Amino acid sequence: MEPDYSKSNQVEEIVNVVEENIVQTSRIFQKRNQPCIMKKIIIIYLAMLFIACSPYKKIIVSMSEMQTKNWLDKSEDEVVMKLGPFKNKTIVENGYKLFFDYSTYRVPVNISSSYSYTANVPNYNMVNNKGRLVSTSNSFASTPIRTNASPLLEIVKERTLYFFFDKDRKVSYVLASGYPDSIRYELRK
Repeated sequence: MEPDYSKSNQVEEIVNVVEENIVQTSRIFQKRNQPCIMKKIIIIYLAMLFIACSPYKKIIVSMSEMQTKNWLDKSEDEVVMKLGPFKNKTIVENGYKLFFDYSTYRVPVNISSSYSYTANVPNYNMVNNKGRLVSTSNSFASTPIRTNASPLLEIVKERTLYFFFDKDRKVSYVLASGYPDSIRYELRK
């Protein structure tokens, strides 16, 4: 078997093009007698060369893929024991799905009810996923609020997990929204 030299040929071509560009620009700047700018241009070309020929490739893994890998073939009891109570259970064609809500809610500034009562609540009051008012000031006590009345609450950061189970009550896959993707770098082959 012969080794694959195609990548090394591409790298040599890139180096040759960069060298030609450096020589051309150096001629221009030698006429103007500006070596400081020439050094900056060389540094920029070298940086571009190193970035283009990086031995690492960027791999992005979504939270759904990671959670599916972690929870695949686990039972519903294990999921509920680990993540706590779910918000909703819905029947789907191949089994059912559980909905877990880890969103952050905020009480809007002006809330008007059907009794035409207006409550002025500061904007920095947050409600966690358990329906408790989380306040940064000492003037408000932590009071329970029903999150079922979510039309009154404003979503600050939406984070949800949908666990899909098959007929045998085992996790088949997970959909996660609002979570950041995982980025890692691996050596190119």
